[in-house]
Amino acid sequence: MEDRFKTLRENCYGRRELQETLQQKYDLAAADAPQFVVLLGPTGFGKTRLAQELYRWLATERDPATPDCPHGYWPDSFVSDREKDSVNPRFDEIAKPKIPFLWWGLRFREEAEPWEALNESLHWLGVHSVQMAQHREMRNQDMAAWYQLFGMGVTIAGLVPILSTATNWISLAKEAYDVVQRNAERSAKQIDERESVAAANARINAERAQQILNTLGMFLDSQGSDASTVPVVLMLDDAHWMDANALQIVRQLWTQATANHQKLLIVATHWDDEWKLHLRGNTANERGAQKLAQFVSYLSSDSPQNVTLASVGPVATTALRKWVACVFPALTEQQSQLLIDKARALEQNADGDATEAGSPRVLEEMMKWLLERPNRFFEDGDCNGKLLPSAIEEIQTTIHDLRDIVKQRFLGLSSDLRLTLGWSSLQGLRFLNELSFAVAEQLDFGPDKREFAVLIQRAEDPHGWVERLRQQNIDPGRFNLCEFRSNVFCEVVQNNLDFPRSQEIAIRSAITETLNIWMLEGRFDCPQSVGENGNNELRINDEDLTIPERRDALRMAITRFRPVNPTEAMSEDWSRYGSALVRLIQIDTSGPLWGEPIFWEQAERTAIEFANARPQGWPLEAVEVSQQILVADVLRDMHEFDLAFSILESLNHQLSRTEIARTRALVAERLAIVSQRRGDLADAMVLYQESLGLCRGIVTEFGRSPQSLRDVSVSLDKTADMMRALGLGTLEIAGETYQAIDLYVESLGLRRGIVTEFGRSPESLRDIFVSQSRFVVLAIADEQPNGAIEPLRECLKILDEIEARGWADSRTVADRNWADSMVNALLNNGDSDESS
Repeated sequence: MEDRFKTLRENCYGRRELQETLQQKYDLAAADAPQFVVLLGPTGFGKTRLAQELYRWLATERDPATPDCPHGYWPDSFVSDREKDSVNPRFDEIAKPKIPFLWWGLRFREEAEPWEALNESLHWLGVHSVQMAQHREMRNQDMAAWYQLFGMGVTIAGLVPILSTATNWISLAKEAYDVVQRNAERSAKQIDERESVAAANARINAERAQQILNTLGMFLDSQGSDASTVPVVLMLDDAHWMDANALQIVRQLWTQATANHQKLLIVATHWDDEWKLHLRGNTANERGAQKLAQFVSYLSSDSPQNVTLASVGPVATTALRKWVACVFPALTEQQSQLLIDKARALEQNADGDATEAGSPRVLEEMMKWLLERPNRFFEDGDCNGKLLPSAIEEIQTTIHDLRDIVKQRFLGLSSDLRLTLGWSSLQGLRFLNELSFAVAEQLDFGPDKREFAVLIQRAEDPHGWVERLRQQNIDPGRFNLCEFRSNVFCEVVQNNLDFPRSQEIAIRSAITETLNIWMLEGRFDCPQSVGENGNNELRINDEDLTIPERRDALRMAITRFRPVNPTEAMSEDWSRYGSALVRLIQIDTSGPLWGEPIFWEQAERTAIEFANARPQGWPLEAVEVSQQILVADVLRDMHEFDLAFSILESLNHQLSRTEIARTRALVAERLAIVSQRRGDLADAMVLYQESLGLCRGIVTEFGRSPQSLRDVSVSLDKTADMMRALGLGTLEIAGETYQAIDLYVESLGLRRGIVTEFGRSPESLRDIFVSQSRFVVLAIADEQPNGAIEPLRECLKILDEIEARGWADSRTVADRNWADSMVNALLNNGDSDESS
């Protein structure tokens, strides 16, 4: 089957005019006139294929061969059935000549997470950028503009050891790119403690976008040097689903390219109906654009010579005859026309709406159906022969829409392959093979694990029913997280399961139970990140679930664990549902440790679901205190103050009946923070005092420890901060009167006492730094700069010690920058005693 369709894809019949248009636009872009091309049409009309054909033309016509590389830098084409929807070609491991152009594809999915498309393709950008960086360093050793690779603080010189020791090209690219990634992760964690999580997330996203733009700029912008540039082709597949982050990057990239006459070609594929729908929300300027259609519409009016909207309609009959002849060379003209007419006749679905009827995809699926059952449809069972009269009758009478074709293809598969797809479909559009294995082991019936693995790979290639989802920095051969080619394929399988209803119920139940077992075993917990010198590197073993796999499994678990009837749900039902929600929040908010984006919007939605599921509060036996506090923190940082307060208030009420003093103090402090953020400063003051009293009581009852003393210190600082916010000159605490400065001084004394009594540590030294820095800020705020000199001197001494002991981390860098800025501010203040 594959060989027949390979010829078909390589020729791309019926699209010559559109192919020439894309080639001309590339040549214009390569001549420093940036071009933006949008391929518009219904699904299945070959928009992605056209973009891939542009790549094939570039790889064969614009990628010169060398003696060592007869195919040039790039592989020749996208040709396999398994990769027919790919946006980035596979890259082999042999040595490469100079890169002639950059091809970078982004594939967007319905309801995908922000950054998902960018994250999935980021690895490919890294592979090619390392080659470009090496080339530029060889061209000009003194390029100051490129001394810091990608704008992330890694110098090209710093990559030289990697470049010289890598055993092959792929390992070279991966190792070098990992250096860049780790540095980016460290940069992302340099967050000021006063910065809200939401603000930090916005800043991290902006930095990440700028890093991508800087990397693309390495190909496009010579920075005024003699370094060569190469054309960049950015493919945006299914751009009707593009997320706001990707659109912002495209907008900035295009603005820079047009302003500087850079060699950029953007090719987007887009549904035509969605294009019209998105244009209804058109805005007056490009900055207000929320969809690609709106942005391109603005560009069309501003610079029409740079923008092309190309309609991808039905393929002409003469071209479709060539399609059929490629696959079935012996069909008569009448038989060939029958297939074409049938494909064109499928113009309406059961609802009467225009769909992908008559599209190349419908014809292709029909031909695959025939190929998979040669004995049924062809003379002598030979696909190189003519159709049987019975086949002609069946085509005319049984096929009414695409679902009929897909159903017939499914029914024509072997029973073991139907069984395998059926098991997978019960998880949904996306599924985990490992989950299917575990379910099969739990039941007395089902596929053997080894056979299942072979069968699911056959379902991908050659049958083209599913595709594995590639994951960044994960072995591309990993075959676990997969997806059906479309909803139609998944629905057809679910509606035609090849086993009894009783077994379907048992499988669905086993999926739910297996997910619960995995959660109890900790398979959904955040993986540990370990590293030297502050480098956090994700350690995932072969048997572990990757981050995307955990995220998918947790979403599946939440759907299955969600109580159908909340009033009748048992406590264990609530416990597993709440635990799944919390674990998904943990993964979505911990991304930078592993080079993954933070999914704050998704975490917020999950936290809101958690809070609304039980407005009266979650019992402690269902979800433990620390997990509920995490949810409340996310809601607070996303400004959902009422929901955060509700969770914490329920916790505070439940804990008032317990003896867990430190937990009660922690919840009271969180309640105070939320009250403060809501503007209820008086309530916040009361809660801070309550937390302080509990913390002091712990020291009195259980004795001094670094943690208990630190808790008192933190509580003293927060109480003093609130006094200043309320403008209180004094405050009575436990029968004694205090000023804010008294509490700050007591807090500093406790932190010094921890060092004296329990020894020096990175944490205890930094706590003293934080206290001393507060005195610096207070003195400057009170317009007493001379009062800042001594605590600032102490801050510098602490930083010197931390660095001398080898304890410096990303926070130390930020602290040093802050301290240096304070020194400069004081030296520039004419009222301060500069001799000090």
